[in-house]
Amino acid sequence: MTTAIMQPSNGTFLSPAIISNIVLKGDIGGLNPTEKVQYYNSVCERLGLDPAMQPFQLLNLQGKQILYATKSAAEQLTKRYGISHAINDRQTIGDVHIVYVRATETATGRYEDSSGAVTIANLKGDALCNALMKAETKAKRRSTLSLLGLGMLDETEVETIPNAQPAQLPVEVKAEEVPPEPTREEVRRIADEDLGGQRLSYEDETLPFGKSKGKRFKDIPADSLKGAADWIQKNNVEKYYDLREKILSYLNDTGLPF
Repeated sequence: MTTAIMQPSNGTFLSPAIISNIVLKGDIGGLNPTEKVQYYNSVCERLGLDPAMQPFQLLNLQGKQILYATKSAAEQLTKRYGISHAINDRQTIGDVHIVYVRATETATGRYEDSSGAVTIANLKGDALCNALMKAETKAKRRSTLSLLGLGMLDETEVETIPNAQPAQLPVEVKAEEVPPEPTREEVRRIADEDLGGQRLSYEDETLPFGKSKGKRFKDIPADSLKGAADWIQKNNVEKYYDLREKILSYLNDTGLPF
């Protein structure tokens, strides 16, 4: 596990508890669901992968829980880092077919050689064809992961490990639900309660200009009052600033639509 992966690109750091479990123990099984999601997302962020595509999954292996790379991880990494693959050789030794692949990062010229092996004993027809293709796939994925310094298993390897048990990723921790905005009626009721029934009211205030000049706020349509407030702001009529605040307070306080 590299230091680079421990520090996501946005500058945030994983908690000491997470680092302790991963670096010292090589195990994320001791993390709680929230910490597992945090670690998972940090690895995806560092590598530029979309976590929604599930590039990694959990694996219980030899008493520890680790991440392993899925098909999605290999595909995303290959595309993001401009990696090309070249088959150097194929070889069959007894019942084992081996493919040798070189992965090259186009931008830098860096490369890594790797191999993928499968058992082909007693296989024929489509089963044999699939096994041969799987060896190639395994070699390409392993070379990609190795080139990028990711010391983790690929899902094609997981299938052949005795007693390896894939585990479910914890459900993404949902953000705390934000309650809906209170209605104006609710705001008015809360204000009444907070002020002990002595809520301020501007319903008897009058408008000193316009078609509704001399009328009380409570006798003027809400849209006309809002129009008056907008006019004060638009024309920067400083002497009516206090009046504008009273209009807006009245509209909000009464819950009238505008």
